Amino acid sequence: EFERTMKVNYFGVVNLARAYLTETEDGKESSFASDSSLGEKHFLAVSSIAANVPFVGYSAYAPTKAAVRAFCDVLRNEFADVPHVHIHICFPPDMDTPGFLEEQKTKPIETKTVWPECFNELFKPQDVAAMMLDGIKRNRYHIHSPDLGGNALVSRAWGHYPRGFWGTIIEFVIASPFVFIHAAMVWMADGAVKKHKHHSKREKKEK
Repeated sequence: EFERTMKVNYFGVVNLARAYLTETEDGKESSFASDSSLGEKHFLAVSSIAANVPFVGYSAYAPTKAAVRAFCDVLRNEFADVPHVHIHICFPPDMDTPGFLEEQKTKPIETKTVWPECFNELFKPQDVAAMMLDGIKRNRYHIHSPDLGGNALVSRAWGHYPRGFWGTIIEFVIASPFVFIHAAMVWMADGAVKKHKHHSKREKKEK
């Protein structure tokens, strides 16, 4: 499961980037696309809030999305001198899709109850997609989702990436409160594992 998920979620993005952003000569990669006559190029990778807020139940999934984030950070930096190539990344929240409903069937109880119910909002995929398209048009690197709280959590846990002037000011102001918010989330995630005796159940199954 770990290897398959990494191949799909991470290497899938890497291979698409290589195919779309790399020039070829005689079937061999030669250099990253630098010919502006080919027009504007936009590459959007889909990560996940789980990349920045990993917790129980996502040990195979969350690291792959964190890898996508790091890959795009490097890619954006590498293309800083190529003005017609634009790199974007988004971190969609939970969406009301058949895939999410299927995922719910196998989620452990710790994963389902780790956050208060008021934080488990499902968003419409069409709203998330509309914001992706708008973010590309505005040439934003970090494309926001309809989940305002999720956007803030992602950005605060991210590290260095271009936030823009006002984004930097806003994050400077909210930085201190978010230290406590992140601490509370760690407490809730650990509490869910302890409450449901995560490893005790695994030991019983093995017996």
